[in-house]
Amino acid sequence: MSTRTFRFRAECVIDVITWLMLCDELDPPFTYRITKADTMRADVDVEYTTDVAQGLVHAMRSVADGQMMIETHALAEKYTGERDSRLSERYPAEEPVVLPDLIRQQLEEDFVDSSDAEGGPVLS
Repeated sequence: MSTRTFRFRAECVIDVITWLMLCDELDPPFTYRITKADTMRADVDVEYTTDVAQGLVHAMRSVADGQMMIETHALAEKYTGERDSRLSERYPAEEPVVLPDLIRQQLEEDFVDSSDAEGGPVLS
């Protein structure tokens, strides 16, 4: 199998963190980086590299707002960030995983604390 790079857009950093927690349970070999995240609640662009993408895409089905992740998922060289609703029909949502409020609050505080002097988040 060859290693390939994919990109997707998520509704917020919490969705990406939830996805990462689910992927950790799957234990596929992959690396990722958040390429754009202006605030905790703004759209986030993510890029990841793997040779086993299928399980990572399936994990998006269990993220509460994972439909955006699925609908924008593409090979990095073909990524546009535009949504394609046909993709969410191929990967229907499952019971969403919701982070407990205390974990969500701590993540939001950590995100704010990691901002640099100009106020931008430090994520990658």
